[in-house]
Amino acid sequence: MAMIVGIDWGRVGARVQRLERAWGTPAGPPPLAEAEVADAERELGIVFPEDYRQYLLRVSAGGTGPSRIRPLSRRGADGWGWEGDLHTDVGALASAFPARSTYEAEWGALDAEEPVPGRFRDGSAFDKASRAWDARCEELHEVQTRGAVFLGDDGCGFVLLIVSGPERGAVWYDRRATSDAIVPLLGADGTHASFGDLYMEWLDRAERAVETARRDGTEPRVRRVVTPIFETRFGNRGHRA
Repeated sequence: MAMIVGIDWGRVGARVQRLERAWGTPAGPPPLAEAEVADAERELGIVFPEDYRQYLLRVSAGGTGPSRIRPLSRRGADGWGWEGDLHTDVGALASAFPARSTYEAEWGALDAEEPVPGRFRDGSAFDKASRAWDARCEELHEVQTRGAVFLGDDGCGFVLLIVSGPERGAVWYDRRATSDAIVPLLGADGTHASFGDLYMEWLDRAERAVETARRDGTEPRVRRVVTPIFETRFGNRGHRA
């Protein structure tokens, strides 16, 4: 996995604040304290990848970033979780993010067993079988993102931060809503990008966009900052949905 080393996350925090002021956007929530991050890790049963952990401690609990980052917070009786997140299975975060090979055969079997109307004695029997088949598909969909946090979305899919298993620390993209796949976000060398890789590439380009606007005599404004790593979500590699 590609990973930028030696990131000064304290300096990153100051850069993000300048960017928010230039854009005129609300500041994200403050960083979390070490005790808060440790408490979240204990409750969730994981240790956050180090670059994301440092982001939480030195930059923000979430907010401004590529595909706006969902803030991590204690949500009352629900405990620690990510604001606005309806998809992360917090009870399965300690499970390894699965390789395609672990469920590919099961998808093939499900495809072969999909109910066909003409094979049932009546509509009621077909509806019952279809509901059971849909439930099995939903279970398998959920299995595919065990060990992953749905960290943000861009309207077409979700940015996943992998927190358990061999892919721990990598960022993937769940695009099943549009193209039936979960794909790794890739660095320039073709290796799987980390949270730090994605965030720093986005920050560098966002700052350059602000400087370009100033040179052109236009008002810096919030805009979609396209980065090479994030654009790899449209590639052909990834999990079958």
